[in-house]
Amino acid sequence: ASIRTDASSRFGVNNKWGVFPSLSAGWTISNEEFYNNWLGQGSTMKLRASWGRSGNNNIGDYANITNFSSPTGVIIGDRVETAYYPLDLKDANIGWETTSQYNAGLDLGFLNGRINLLTNLYLSRSTDLLFNQPVSAVSGATTILTNLPNSKVQNKGFDVQLDTRIIRTTDFDLGFSGNINVNRNKVLDLGGGS
Repeated sequence: ASIRTDASSRFGVNNKWGVFPSLSAGWTISNEEFYNNWLGQGSTMKLRASWGRSGNNNIGDYANITNFSSPTGVIIGDRVETAYYPLDLKDANIGWETTSQYNAGLDLGFLNGRINLLTNLYLSRSTDLLFNQPVSAVSGATTILTNLPNSKVQNKGFDVQLDTRIIRTTDFDLGFSGNINVNRNKVLDLGGGS
């Protein structure tokens, strides 16, 4: 288990910090007394599961700081004065986009580790998506970078990996590895975003 807190200067003053915990566990069933070489002599079996939360701050440097136009002349009375004006809108509450991921797996070994089959199921959900939300141009900008409230994107799938050691001598190794992955990504809710 672990927990970390991160701060990012890329975010507004109100939401610089994020808290990201994780937890994982594994059980090597083949180490238990009741395991009686169910899969053959020299076989192994392990169950594992994990959950964790991570954050995304990939919005670029200085994205939370208002940019101003280059100097322009403004007539005030009978004088020309130098003036600046904001080019965009900024969200002082912008913060971390968060992803929670769940994993479960089963690892099988055969023939004293010469053949290994690793399987993994995963499900992740991202919330508070970082998004350039359109706004009325009357505001002086056309978008504002913000977290979409109640937004959710889901990513789920599984993968299977097979590793083999066909020949292993002091002078020569021959093995084979392959994997299959199926992945589905779906936008569940844009929280009012278009």
